[in-house]
Amino acid sequence: MNILITNVGNKNFLVKEFKKSLSKVFSKNSKVYASDNNLNASAIKFSDFAIKSPKYDKINFGKWLINVVETKKIKLIIPTNSYEIEHIEKKRTLLEKRYNCKVLGTPIKNIKRINNKLKLYTFLKKNKIKTPNSRSFSTFLKKKVKKFPFVIKKVYGQSSDGVFIIKKTRDWKNFQGYKKNNQKYFYQDYIKGNEYGIDIINDYKRKLIGVLVRKKIVMKNGETKKAKILSSKAFLQVAKKISKTVNHIGLIDIDAIKKNKDIFIIDINCRFGGGYKLSHAAGSNIPELLVKLLKIQKHSKKNN
Repeated sequence: MNILITNVGNKNFLVKEFKKSLSKVFSKNSKVYASDNNLNASAIKFSDFAIKSPKYDKINFGKWLINVVETKKIKLIIPTNSYEIEHIEKKRTLLEKRYNCKVLGTPIKNIKRINNKLKLYTFLKKNKIKTPNSRSFSTFLKKKVKKFPFVIKKVYGQSSDGVFIIKKTRDWKNFQGYKKNNQKYFYQDYIKGNEYGIDIINDYKRKLIGVLVRKKIVMKNGETKKAKILSSKAFLQVAKKISKTVNHIGLIDIDAIKKNKDIFIIDINCRFGGGYKLSHAAGSNIPELLVKLLKIQKHSKKNN
């Protein structure tokens, strides 16, 4: 049983944990292949084998992926980049039917809505999931009176990249002077409350099997460095709704703000987030769970 983790970058922890889980659940003959367009990426050295990949937006990416799955006998693909998932999903049917290879991911139509943060707002509202009011930058600029504080975000952004909390007139003037291409941004209401990271885990049939919740305490570069692990009870209903709406396989990472009893979804990332390792340290083991489920499916097919 071999797996491929793509675009590994500095995801050292993820590579190491999937390698441990694969060896434990299957055998030591099972291998973790790690790919990146830079073979000096730090996570590469923790894999069994490294593969240089084209960038996911290059025309030959799909052909490269199919070749790796076929020649290396890959049975599970774990993408680590939200934008890369769009390109891998295009090959899902072929990967599953011809090569019996599972893919952690999200349907193309949903991942496109989620990666575009302004479309994500519409997507969540349509499905009656609470989220801060948002609007395009051009619409916001037409509003003469600006009520502080508010948030300006990149339409396509990851982690804390391109997130500005505008608290007063000076902040707003500084932003306007600093950022010339305003169409890359959008407006979002500022919600004051406690911030949480929520991991929602679906199985290979897209059914909810787990919810992990962390109250954020210390953040650095958009990643949770210190958190309090909480029961998922208060978040279970919204997690069920998101699980069904996103319709993903594997783990998705949610940023939320809880104000009184209301839970507002700030962002969705269709991949393992940086905060997951804190839940892992507290006893959760999603890499092992996903590998075990893969083994169960393999034996189930044999018996049928």
